[in-house]
Amino acid sequence: MEEKKRHAKGVEEFEGYGADPVPAEGQSLDWSDRLFLDVYPEDRRKHKFWPENPKSFRSSACSLYTSTARTCQR
Repeated sequence: MEEKKRHAKGVEEFEGYGADPVPAEGQSLDWSDRLFLDVYPEDRRKHKFWPENPKSFRSSACSLYTSTARTCQR
């Protein structure tokens, strides 16, 4: 829980860890949490939202993005 709090998104931010915004009137609630990160372009990455645990998270996320981008370019 401490790791989640460390990377929590603010009220005005979309990026980070937390729940989706409160739905509009009449929409059902979605009780899931999420971690949303900008990955590309690299200069848009806000590393304050990138978890430090597990230690491999950052390199794994970047590798996943790179392989996905290569696949999409084919």
